[in-house]
Amino acid sequence: MDNGMKPNARSDRGFTVIEVAVALAILGTVIVMTIGPISSGFDILRKANQATIGTNIAQGRIEELRSLAYEDVGYTSSVPSGVLQPSQTVTVNGLDFTVDTDIKYFGSINPGEDIIPQGGDGVQGHFDSGIDYKQVVVTVSRAGSDFVPIVMTTIIAPPSLAANDNKANVIVNLVKVEPDGASPSILPFPKVYLVNDTSFVVFPGAPDATQIFAGVDANTSSGVDYYYYGRLGGSMGSLESGGWRIHPGDVGTEAERVHVPPTESGTMTLRIYHPAILHIEMYDQADGSEIGGPATLTLTEPLGVVTFTETSSEWNGSGWDITEADGAPLMPGSYSFSLLASGYSQVDRPDVLVPSGYPDSADHTETFTLTAAVGFTLTMHVQDAQGVPIRDVGLTIVEPGGTSTATTDQNGDATRFVEGSMVTVTVTATSPFGHEPLTRNVMLSSDQTLTLTLTTPSGYGLITFTDNNQGVEHYEYLPRNGSPDDIIRVYPNVNGQGSAAVAAGYWSLTKACLNGSSKSSNWWGVYVSAGTTKVWSTSSSMTCPAS
Repeated sequence: MDNGMKPNARSDRGFTVIEVAVALAILGTVIVMTIGPISSGFDILRKANQATIGTNIAQGRIEELRSLAYEDVGYTSSVPSGVLQPSQTVTVNGLDFTVDTDIKYFGSINPGEDIIPQGGDGVQGHFDSGIDYKQVVVTVSRAGSDFVPIVMTTIIAPPSLAANDNKANVIVNLVKVEPDGASPSILPFPKVYLVNDTSFVVFPGAPDATQIFAGVDANTSSGVDYYYYGRLGGSMGSLESGGWRIHPGDVGTEAERVHVPPTESGTMTLRIYHPAILHIEMYDQADGSEIGGPATLTLTEPLGVVTFTETSSEWNGSGWDITEADGAPLMPGSYSFSLLASGYSQVDRPDVLVPSGYPDSADHTETFTLTAAVGFTLTMHVQDAQGVPIRDVGLTIVEPGGTSTATTDQNGDATRFVEGSMVTVTVTATSPFGHEPLTRNVMLSSDQTLTLTLTTPSGYGLITFTDNNQGVEHYEYLPRNGSPDDIIRVYPNVNGQGSAAVAAGYWSLTKACLNGSSKSSNWWGVYVSAGTTKVWSTSSSMTCPAS
């Protein structure tokens, strides 16, 4: 029956192809937009889960450390000593985590500072002395992943400082002295020993630039065992080990020792160096033959000025083989050479790196090819008013060929070859030890020695340092109550003497011996009157051993 209504054309035909395509496109877009957040959410959950695991591992490690006895918090084969390994792997839910535990001594050496509230002594605001605390840093990481390492830190306090009333701590810092511009030496740091009058303590761990001696016996308040001395062996004379030598400038000074009362800490810094060996060769420029003596080599090395001649034990017939200067092994660094052989022009060669092959080789050969010349040798001898040769005096020499400088050696001498005949030379001597400067003129018509006697300024007195056995490495002096910056060091002449002109008043004096011991543990006070000479030599019991 026809009811008058038209049939629905869409219901008969269904959706068109375009409509279906549009619907699918919309559905695809929705699905793609949904997948990203879902994937990102899973990634966030994964990272959060790993972070939770890592945090739990780190926290568990910290709790484990806190449960250990104080003496067990450390390494089985290093310092601080204990029962722990520095690194280990922990597997949780199939994931490998690396747990690194860094433990080091920690503390304050500044009065008034607490490391942690109440501290190990249980008293708020009371100085927690020394380095008995142990700082622990636990790091949890995963290799080859985007895992952000978890780091936790804690401090382990000693049971109480009172338990360590008779103990102290010593920190020794080693500084390698090496030539400027040269590659650093690959030689490992030597092991340090703390030496006192009756015993020694050797560093227990692997040697490094800083070596910490924790819980050593405190120094006494008497003269016996009052100091710990830093050495490279178990005796006061142990200055060398493993290719290293303690810097002579630190021997016999405050740098090499420390006094640590109970519960306190002390620090010393020692310079060390790798000794050099120097060979000097001389050849005639005309025929290439070796040149024999007489000859004089003035060597300016990092520790001072030293002269060698054909009478020196280092002479080999046509040069020198030198391993020491003034009783100390040669220090690598910048050297200056002044060579004068009879009948040849003087050769001055400044700023030479010795040894040139540092650090691979300690040997250095310096070759001189000399030219025959006509002229005269001027030897300049500098002494004080008492006739004591003065070492390390600066000389300025003015001659027709120009101006040169020199420094007096252990004999109080410096030499200069002046070419020509009937030549006038002007020499000015300037002492770093307070003597009046002096200028003299001399006309050369033959080899000649010019003696320059330096006087004492008005209002000053003269100190003559001396030691019966000539075993002194150096003397030191400063005004009484002066600061360390006021210290002046005097290296002895060939007779073991030194000379200084000082203002009238009280002065403090000391000395260091060649065997590495300081024979005057305290400064000695003397009064010097104007216009007088004070001869300072400690009592026979304090004399340096024979060199």
